[in-house]
Parts: sequence; C-alpha cells; structure tokens
Amino acid sequence: MQTTGIVRRIDDLGRVVVPKEIRRRLNLREGDPMELFTDGNRLILEKYFPMGQYVGQAIEYVRAFQSVAQRYIFVTDTDKVIASVLRDFSDAPLSAELADAIRRKTDAENIPFQPGEDCAEAEYAAIIRDGNRDSIGEGIGAVVLVSNGSPTDDALKTQIKIATDFLGRLANKGGW
Repeated sequence: MQTTGIVRRIDDLGRVVVPKEIRRRLNLREGDPMELFTDGNRLILEKYFPMGQYVGQAIEYVRAFQSVAQRYIFVTDTDKVIASVLRDFSDAPLSAELADAIRRKTDAENIPFQPGEDCAEAEYAAIIRDGNRDSIGEGIGAVVLVSNGSPTDDALKTQIKIATDFLGRLANKGGW
C-alpha cells in the first residue's frame, strides 16, 4: 500500500473528499460507484465494477461466439477488457471514445477500441446496461465486435445486442 501523505476529515454527513490528483490517477469520475470494505480498523474504498463478478460467464460467451461466428468480440467493463480469447487484449484499457459511449449508453460503430495510434477498431460496440437494453440503467460495459474487414450485417449486430441484454440482466442483482 502506497502512502499519499494526504489527510482528510469526515464531515458531519460522513463524507470524505478524495483529492483531485488521486481521482485522476485512479481514473475516478463523478458518479462512479464505489465499494467499501473493512479490514480490522481499515476502510478500503474500491471502484465498483458490476461486471466483475460475471467474468467467467463473459469469457464463455466470447469463446462460444468466436467458435460459431468466426469473429472476435470482447466484453468490457467501464475501464478495460474483462473477457477475450486473445491474451494480448485481456485487461487492456479502453479508448476514451469507447468509454464515453458506455457512459452515454450509446451503441457505436467504427471507433477506436483502445487508446493509441495503432489500436484495434471497434466495428460495432453495443453497450451493456445495468438491467437490460431497454432499461434506463447505467452503462456498465460493452460487447465489442473487432473489425476484420468483413461487413457487419444486422443479424450479427442482433447477436451482440442479445449478449448485452443477457449480461446486463446478470449484473442487475437478481437479474430476471
């Protein structure tokens, strides 16, 4: 554990302000859900990723999709790839464009998938919402079809939307 040398007081409503430089370094934004843990007399605060508990199911879906459709997809949470059949992409960070699409809950086409100049392109990214595709819940991740030069038809997009609906229902505490 790394010390910051920063000390904050709890206000009368039980709030503690996380300094801007720490929020920036940890990529924390206003409205991000946080999970609290205790360890003896320690309070541990971590960014909450609803998709984190469903990594196993996401990996199996990605494997099945690649096997049947012969196309690569990734499942992401709000910050990084959580399921991929390609080891190079596991835990890879998302591009600002894709992270913004997740925040806005807007499916996207032909956007950079990862940060950097020589990055893979998301041919189609369908957003996972906490609940299902019709819910007004938060954007909690994406199912991303990686561009390979082949055209994406409506049937393929529908399959990806089905995956986002399924994963969103899983993440919606109780789901069904």
